[in-house]
Amino acid sequence: MQGGCSGLRLVERQVAGTVIGELRAPGDTLEAFFAYGKRADSEIGIAGRGAHGPWSGSGSFHIANADDTAITQWANSGQHLLVRSRFEYGRYEFNCPSGRREKVVAEKWMGDVQSEPTAVRGCAGAPEKRVGHFGQNSDMRRNRENAARWEGAVGVFGASLTARSGYSKYVQGYWHFGPASDHVLCGDDGSPREAQHIYAGTSA
Repeated sequence: MQGGCSGLRLVERQVAGTVIGELRAPGDTLEAFFAYGKRADSEIGIAGRGAHGPWSGSGSFHIANADDTAITQWANSGQHLLVRSRFEYGRYEFNCPSGRREKVVAEKWMGDVQSEPTAVRGCAGAPEKRVGHFGQNSDMRRNRENAARWEGAVGVFGASLTARSGYSKYVQGYWHFGPASDHVLCGDDGSPREAQHIYAGTSA
């Protein structure tokens, strides 16, 4: 190991739900989904600490799905969901010149999906350059650019870890809208095709 550390030893493993994305659908949405898988990957934080000390961020680990598993989370019209999937985490200890240390790192994706309601975030008051208007029976697909970096995406072994799953051909958001004349999506820091967070609807 680097820095003169040695003796890496697995202490225990734990499976925990981890944020991989979000899905918000405006009213009059006929179909919306967040798809993750078939070689999708995530950047999940690593936590480290000295013996009996507090956990702190210690870089990140790129964890990929090497098989053909894929998961899809659907949303109904007007729903706002936080999307999670379970990963297996390992807690390790090792010895350094400064003393015994521990780290927590993601090791394996479990290939499942769960969702939970999240705060309603609409587009009222958003600058027009961040708003996308979609017409009758139109659709929108998001399959590129980075998604949000989630602080506190998972709590495991007492450590709080970050996570990011970038949009790609393996991580996609999709919306198909109904017969109303205008459907609104917007981004927190850009248009809905490039922002980190995508909000939906005309509420605040």
